[in-house]
Amino acid sequence: MRTSPRLSLAALTLFVAFGLSACAEKPEKRLIGKWGMDTQAALASEKFTKMPEDQKEFAKKMIEEMGSKMIFEFQEGGKVHVEMGEMKEDGEWSVKSVEGDKMVIHSKGGKPDAEGKQKEEDVTITFKGDRMIMNMKGEDMTFMKK
Repeated sequence: MRTSPRLSLAALTLFVAFGLSACAEKPEKRLIGKWGMDTQAALASEKFTKMPEDQKEFAKKMIEEMGSKMIFEFQEGGKVHVEMGEMKEDGEWSVKSVEGDKMVIHSKGGKPDAEGKQKEEDVTITFKGDRMIMNMKGEDMTFMKK
């Protein structure tokens, strides 16, 4: 039995389309890895630049000191490891939604409270080039892959 050239072309197009979609990277794959705070972005932020001059020097030292020690390591399987100097915590994360370069994740972790519950929150992440901008409680923090 012979197939028409149009049918073969249609079958080939479907095969390629399904193959490419199967190989397409899931958006959360961009999150996987170690991320360190971009201290230069923090120092260029509107919040910092509008700060009273008498507070800027102290704030700059804090940003540079703390920022150099702040690491988020997102792992496959929904695990996350956070370091900020001596403080180290492990937790879990899952994707709630994805829209273009914007992703909302649900995170859970840290030391349990008096009732034995771990802190849970939704975090909005936006990818811009090689940067990740995390919005936690209304504050944007920019990170770079390490």
